[in-house]
Formats: sequence, structure tokens, C-alpha cells
Amino acid sequence: MGRQTRQARRPAGRLMGILVTGLLMGVATPGLSQGRPDPELYNRQGTERSALGDYKGAIEFYDVALRLDPRQPRVYYNRGIAHFYAGDLQAAIRDFTAAIRLDPRFTLAYNNRGLARRQVGDFPGALSDFNQAIKLDPRQPLPYYNRGLVYFDQGQMQPAIESFTAALRLDAQLVGAYFGRGLVYYELGDIPRAKADFDRAIALDPSYAQAYLGRGLTFYSQGKLTEAMAEFDRAVSLNPDFAVAYNNRGLLAFRQGNQRAALEDLNRAVRANPELARAFYNRGVVLYTQGEAGRSKADFDRVIALQPDMAMAFNNRGLTRQSLGDAPGGLADLDQAVALNPRSALAYSNRGLARLEAGDLEAALTDFNQAITLDPTLAIAFNNRGLTRQRVGDLTGALADFDQALALQPTYGDAFYNRGVVRFGQGDRPAALADFNRATEVDSRAAAAFYNRGVIRFEMGEQTAAIQDFLKAADLYLEQGRMANYQQTVQLVRELYTRYKLSPPPAQSAGRAP
Repeated sequence: MGRQTRQARRPAGRLMGILVTGLLMGVATPGLSQGRPDPELYNRQGTERSALGDYKGAIEFYDVALRLDPRQPRVYYNRGIAHFYAGDLQAAIRDFTAAIRLDPRFTLAYNNRGLARRQVGDFPGALSDFNQAIKLDPRQPLPYYNRGLVYFDQGQMQPAIESFTAALRLDAQLVGAYFGRGLVYYELGDIPRAKADFDRAIALDPSYAQAYLGRGLTFYSQGKLTEAMAEFDRAVSLNPDFAVAYNNRGLLAFRQGNQRAALEDLNRAVRANPELARAFYNRGVVLYTQGEAGRSKADFDRVIALQPDMAMAFNNRGLTRQSLGDAPGGLADLDQAVALNPRSALAYSNRGLARLEAGDLEAALTDFNQAITLDPTLAIAFNNRGLTRQRVGDLTGALADFDQALALQPTYGDAFYNRGVVRFGQGDRPAALADFNRATEVDSRAAAAFYNRGVIRFEMGEQTAAIQDFLKAADLYLEQGRMANYQQTVQLVRELYTRYKLSPPPAQSAGRAP
């Protein structure tokens, strides 16, 4: 039987776009009144505490001020800022709302309530607030900038560009607006404009770590990996706690084949931000490729807990569960991956393979057909549909699928191997030998290809070459921990030496005793 392969045997990690923060407008501190007790004194003391980062202490002073006079919109506003920075976004929203209720023209309160609403995922409410702030004061750049961020969050790229550009018309030194617009251009694939905006942000503020990361993304997208690495290095040197920068630098190291450096950076990323789902996802990918299925599954578990709608996390956890022997759990995860993203050809392909391995051939064919419909360039789906067709006896269809897989991916070793198996079964030894030759050229660790080539060579009377292939296969089986295959191959070699009175090879690999 041909070898069955999964596309996500080495699932692709993903660079992560920078998480952009909005800008709060500052505290409001009107002059002190002469009355006693004086609520403005407590407001001023709260503001001083807030400036020192003591938000709890600031809130206590604002509480006193409001008990003395609950009709002060600016104190509600200032307490809202303290709640925002303390992480209590709902309390911040309540305070900004109270400020607006007392002063419906309080532009700053609309802006800051919009930021808090954005943080809790209330994008319509955030847009409404920024629009109202702009209506009240169209000369203030920050509401335009913050509105651009909400449009970006929602994937509305053109309105985002227009909002960032409007902010820059009002303030040509607003670094964050260049950065935000650069991100939009990057997402749209307009790399020259993206880089120009990141360059401008860096020129205005050479210590702006996020802009270096953004510029690194543009280099990465152009295949300029050395330049991208330099930008990511600069980003983390400026901000040693920059989780997204470590995430992206780790993925770049992974792409360059430096798995140790990749794992170190991804470890830093999750330490810096334990809520960064993408970093756990990417670390899970690296661990999976290193054969650490158990640790990989733990990372995908964490991703799903943080972001339960991430289809690729279910896809990859499904693969780890299968590799750990949990076939039902793996299939359940792949079902969820398809449910979350019914346009994912890869999820259908992987679920089809799980169904094939479970013996549900009809369901497997259905999944592979759907994968190919969604992505006619997905070579793995053709390869695995070919395996399924081979299993049901449709050898003509199987060969057609393997041919198409190789047309799409000419160095696809598994497709050469699987086509060779079918050709061997049809009695076409020369064609099968050619396929096994190509399989071993493409993948020098393809033990089964060496073994099957040995079978054909032995049939052709090339005993010495055949035994060398069997010995090579045995070595690879041993290295890969496939002990049953190793023992079977060693026993075959022993029998061949005995039956045909062949001379033993001049040297033997460790662990082999023919």
C-alpha cells in the first residue's frame, strides 16, 4: 500500500501583524474652586496618582471627589481613564458614559469611550463614538486615527486608509497614523506604500519598535529574510517585552531552518504575553515538526482556549491527536476545523486522510473531492485521493491523481512513491523502478522507497544493488524508530544471504546483523 501523507505534517506558522493601540486623550483638570470641602482638590490628587501609575490610588481620590459632587463630568472622565489603564474596561465605559450624560459635547469622553469599546470588541459602538467625537471637533486628529484602527480591526481597509490619512492631514507628526496606515497597505499587499509609511514613522521616532516590526514584515513578504531579521532584532532591542516581535522573529528562524532559535523566541513571546494565541499556535507547529506531539497538543489546547474560533488550531490539534493514537479525538477536531472554516481545502484534505485511515473510504473520497474543488492546486489532496482510489480498486483514477499531484508539485516524493506502488501492482516494473528512483532522489530518508526499489532490482537479477537498497531501508527504519519494519527487512536480508550464498557487505551499520 502506498504511503499516506498529511499536508500539516509540517503545518505552516504565520507571521503576526502588530497589535495597534489607540490613543487616549488626557485627563481634565479645571482650576481649583475656593469652597471647602473641595472636590477639585481630590480630582487633582487623583490626577497626580494616575500620572505615577497608581491607578488604584487615583480611583480612590476620584471616588471622594464624586461623593462630594456627583455632577462633575471631568471627574467621571478622569476616573474612566484610571479604570481603563487599570484594565477595568467596563468600569471605564460606565464612567465615560456618565461624563457624556452630564456633558453631551464632551469630545474627549466620546473618544476614550470609543477606545474602551474597541478593546471589549464593541466595534459598532466604538465607531459611533469616534464619529461623534469627529462631529463635535473635526480638527482633532486622534478620533480619526482611532476610527482607522476600528476599520482595520473589521477588515474595512479603504475606510481605514481614509481615516489615517485624515488624521495625518491634521497632524503630520502623528507617528501612529503612519504606522497604522502602513499596516493597512501591508495587508492589502501594497508593499512599497507600506514600507514608505513605516520608514516615515521611524524617521519621526527612531525608538518606535512597532514600526521596525512593520518594516520587517515588508522585507519578509519580499523574501528579504536577512533584512527582515535585522528589523525584528531592532524591534526587540528597543522593546525587550515585545511579544509579537519575538513571535515573528521565531517564525523567520523556523523558516531558515533554525528550530532552536525559533523555539527560544516563541518561548519568549508566550512569556511576554501569555494571552498571545498566535505565539502558542506557532510554537505548537515547531514542536510538532520536532516530533513533540504531546507538547504540541498542549499548545494547541491553549490556542483553542484563547481563541475558540481558530480553525487551523483545531486542524493542527487534530493531527497531533492522531499522531498520539487518539483517532476519534483527531477526527472530532478536524470536524470542528471544517465547521469553523468550510472554505479550508486543507481541513477537508486532512479530515479525508483521517477517514481513510479509519477505513471510511466513501467519506474520505467526499472530503478529498471537496478539497480539490476548493483548491485545485492542492497537491496533497490529489495524492491522498489517489490512495483512496487505489484502496477501492480504481487504479486508473489513482494514477491520474498521482500524475496531477506531480504536475502541481514536481518534487513530491510521496506521490512518486505511491505511483510506483500502483505501477508495480500493474506489473509495469520499469515505470515503477523509475518512480522509486525519483522518490529516493527527492527524499533520501524514504525508507519504503529504498525497500521497494530493492524488490524490483532483485527481480531483475541485480542482487548486490537490491541488498544495498534493503540495508539502506533497514538503517532508515532503525533511525526512524520503525522497529517492526526494521526487523522484517533485516530478516529478509539474512534469508537472501543464506538462500543465495551471497557474500556479506564489507561494512555494517550499528544495530544491523544480517
